[in-house]
Amino acid sequence: MEAFGRLTVPAVAGPNGWRPTSAQFIATGTPFAYLLSGGGGHAAELNEGDEMIAPLRPLLSATPASGVFVPIRLGDATVGGAALLSHDEPLGDKHLEMAERLGEVLALTVESFRTERVVFELFAKALPDLLADDATTSLKPALERHIHSLRVTPEYRRRLELATSIGKIADRGEAETRLAADLIARIDEYARKLAGTPAPGADGDGSGSHGGGDLL
Repeated sequence: MEAFGRLTVPAVAGPNGWRPTSAQFIATGTPFAYLLSGGGGHAAELNEGDEMIAPLRPLLSATPASGVFVPIRLGDATVGGAALLSHDEPLGDKHLEMAERLGEVLALTVESFRTERVVFELFAKALPDLLADDATTSLKPALERHIHSLRVTPEYRRRLELATSIGKIADRGEAETRLAADLIARIDEYARKLAGTPAPGADGDGSGSHGGGDLL
């Protein structure tokens, strides 16, 4: 429901599928007026030229013979309605019960959409302040890091993580720095032997200063 009691029809579904629409009409004189005023779900027979559904007729493939109309409620407020229309058999209590369950599902959908929209609107309004240079939050650097992480390949990210880990070890002291450097040298030597590449300053036999193969 829009301002001034104007209803927007977002979709029409039938046996062959559904399609979105942007049709709008004033609820006055239609079954939806009763729903919006607080009325409950009801079934009604419809005549060929029934004015109650005149705004809906351009959206339909054929003139319906009967219909069920149920409200869509959020809390105590009615925000719209749903109509189930039949071209053949009349709709009764069984269809009314089904339509009321559909109305509950649609209400949950509308509520979820509204909540999501409100959250996004609040976030959009607050975003310029949160990203300002003098902002007191860490959102801006965190967002920059996240965007940067999306741009680098997984392989490069693993290399950065490895470099960060080695840096943390080296920060602990001189002994830890020598340990990290020695371990890197051993891994490098092992990789060179696998590839058949001589180490820098070696005679070409692939042996390094640490001897062969003790990778711990």
